[in-house]
Amino acid sequence: MQARLEIVSVPVVREGRARFIARIRRLEDPDPRGEADGDWRVRLSWRDPPSLAAGQAWSVPVRLKPVQSYRNPGGWDYAGWLWRQGIRYRGYVAKGERRLLATGACCRLARLRQALGGRLREAVAPGPGRALLLTLVLGDRSELDADMRRVLAATGTSHLVAISGLHVSLAAGLVGGLVVWGWRRTPLAARVPALLAGAVAGLAAATVYALLSGLGLPAQRALLMLAVAALLLWQRRHLGRAEAFALVLLAVLAIQPAAVGDAGFWLSFGAVAAILALLPQLRGRPAWLRWPLLQGGITLALYPLLLAFEMPAAPLGALVNLVAVPLFSLLLIPLALGS
Repeated sequence: MQARLEIVSVPVVREGRARFIARIRRLEDPDPRGEADGDWRVRLSWRDPPSLAAGQAWSVPVRLKPVQSYRNPGGWDYAGWLWRQGIRYRGYVAKGERRLLATGACCRLARLRQALGGRLREAVAPGPGRALLLTLVLGDRSELDADMRRVLAATGTSHLVAISGLHVSLAAGLVGGLVVWGWRRTPLAARVPALLAGAVAGLAAATVYALLSGLGLPAQRALLMLAVAALLLWQRRHLGRAEAFALVLLAVLAIQPAAVGDAGFWLSFGAVAAILALLPQLRGRPAWLRWPLLQGGITLALYPLLLAFEMPAAPLGALVNLVAVPLFSLLLIPLALGS
């Protein structure tokens, strides 16, 4: 069937095939169900494509089918992952008439992300460094090769290259901390508390970073958590750790009820719950011992969740993360964002 569609994501081209998310506006040859006009998202592939860019509008022949998960036991819930992104169909661009209708029909943010990715590729030579830079800044994992992915999976550090709460919170903390430091040295501190100014600036920085990274579900949850925290600070309300945790959890579920089926939802909130439970137990212990105990406790707390979702658990993950998390948090992520 011939479809008029808009490319709404940054196309990823690998081995002569482009993959992207599109919004179908019209089926010029509708199926018997009569879905001629519409506004639904599909995941498409295009073999030997022309130069594709986010925001382009095309008239192309497509073959679509409802999304389905893998049938092998323990397989990844592919259909659920797409469903949580609002995608109900997947398919490919078939042979036939292909016409470019417009180049800037929609999706300014996706076009901006693609332009920034192009500039980074021009400025940095190909290799692991550029792949890591694109991943940490724009959430673009297209240049992570199979060897890098295997190493990340084997060491339990895949979460460090997936834009999540760690990255978004770090961006908020860096900017918010700098604003608090500077605000206290200005006359404005007498009228607006420095912590409030820092919270607003940090939330703004986190929002920009989350948008540039593609605003995936983990980034959305982290941004919502920070927004709730900033709101509580603005209203000068003090909540205990358990109450604040429950409030954020309810806010996420109210906005993203489908997140309960996402492993990332359980892992992110499980990690936060483990941290909140462990922090009181670590008081009074030597400083050099707190981080290993905290990391070990988080690993043990998340292990049942990994088993429940049939996800691989790296045996050496706890030891590797003792070094990797501070390295990424204190050095690699700030340098990547500063670039």
